[in-house]
Amino acid sequence: MQQVITRLGELGPTGAVVLVVAGLVYGLFGWRIVRYLAIADAALAALLIGMMLQDCQEDNGAIGLPAWSVTFVLLIALPWLAWRYPKWAVAAMAGAVGFLLVQVPLIDSDLPASVYILLGSLGCGLAMAMHLTLFQKTAVFVTGVQGGWFCVGAIVAAASDPRSFGALLCAAIQAHDYVFPVMAMVLSVMLISLQLADMEQTAGVNTQEESRAKC
Repeated sequence: MQQVITRLGELGPTGAVVLVVAGLVYGLFGWRIVRYLAIADAALAALLIGMMLQDCQEDNGAIGLPAWSVTFVLLIALPWLAWRYPKWAVAAMAGAVGFLLVQVPLIDSDLPASVYILLGSLGCGLAMAMHLTLFQKTAVFVTGVQGGWFCVGAIVAAASDPRSFGALLCAAIQAHDYVFPVMAMVLSVMLISLQLADMEQTAGVNTQEESRAKC
């Protein structure tokens, strides 16, 4: 968690603006544009894989070109697959969110890596199973959670500036590992609730229009 907070602190004000915009788009309009957000997630996954490969090559003293060539291929392939198979792309989004959410309560524990992987795989499987039965509501859950984490990331990035208002907030986040995920989950619940209300209102309007059309 400390590594994540450090990376967020390096983003600065521009990164904070990007994160908060992304968080609001995901958190407020996710179920309406989930196909496009799945494509964005696929591109983000490709970039993260490329960064991991680049770090591995730098640690081993290798040339970085192969890592970026792999990243370029993934940046084309993964978004195309997400556009071509949106249902499976959303299932992958749900699986990734389920995998990571299971890790949150285990931040301070010293469990073996195999236990983390096993529990994460269980969360991944449950989230994907939920997607197969509740497609739209799963989209609300997944995009709401992502929106909440993006917004908290934006807060951390903005507060990391020593001249900003967030000195006390940064101190609390760095001193207690649970502060960041609790803030993210609270924001996620708020965004999910707003999306569900929007979905129900839209469904009600559509039902009224269908009733008028029949009359």
